[in-house]
Amino acid sequence: MTVSPPPLEPEDELAWDYPTAVARVEETIREIEAGQLDLGTVLAKFATAVRDIKQCESWLSQHRQAIDLLIEELDDPAW
Repeated sequence: MTVSPPPLEPEDELAWDYPTAVARVEETIREIEAGQLDLGTVLAKFATAVRDIKQCESWLSQHRQAIDLLIEELDDPAW
């Protein structure tokens, strides 16, 4: 059985931000660890948390690349 999170709606992508996604993952962890959810809900929440984590990793990677470029500019003697 494959459980996949609901796809992001276009307005979700525009409203997405890193701190909110991290908070959502942390809340999901607390809910799952509390042990009060049925298995179907746990799987759905887990799938959504995985999607959020992947988006966070992508966001961090993009921003790390931007920072690396800025550092390279600072190291450029022609600057």
